[in-house]
Amino acid sequence: MVAPYTRIEVRPMAGALGADVHGVDLAQPLDDATFAEIERAFQDRLVLFFHDQRLTPEQHLAFSRRFGPLSRSPYIKHMAEYPDIIAVLKEADERNISTFGNAWHSDFSFLEEPPLGSVLYAREVPDFGGDTLFANMYSAYDALSEGMRRMLDGLNAMHAGRPYGVGGVVADLKVSRSIGIERNQPEATARWHIPSCACIR
Repeated sequence: MVAPYTRIEVRPMAGALGADVHGVDLAQPLDDATFAEIERAFQDRLVLFFHDQRLTPEQHLAFSRRFGPLSRSPYIKHMAEYPDIIAVLKEADERNISTFGNAWHSDFSFLEEPPLGSVLYAREVPDFGGDTLFANMYSAYDALSEGMRRMLDGLNAMHAGRPYGVGGVVADLKVSRSIGIERNQPEATARWHIPSCACIR
């Protein structure tokens, strides 16, 4: 039986994953017991949403570091004063462009040591639209037939950041002018073979 949360309130959003977390101010230093409940909620629900937070870049980084060492993107220009933060931007007037992260993906899964996750802080959002979708790949794997799981368990999958690596997409592809994406990066060209079931799960 899972112990109840006593320091935070966790409201599941859907059956597969996701939860709203209430009763915590991420701008303040978190005691170990409160952070332990946040970690458990993350393990239980996979995606967490903290509403009405007001964070400085330093506070954003402090919370992120509680989960472990930070990873830096091999192809996205970071904020000038904060090399561990990237700004994911798209202005309202930018249309008919290749939107960053506009397809199903796992963040930086092509790295030799992929990050545990991403800590996103939404500062400006549209009144409607712009939704982000998440999928529970544990559930996807568990829902497969035994035969399909056996087949996948014996395979490897190759992960590569090809669009951003050497010889990736064409250099003049229309992208947002607001986010600095560097192409032809050797680090993004790296390919790692991992068990296919690990890709799903």
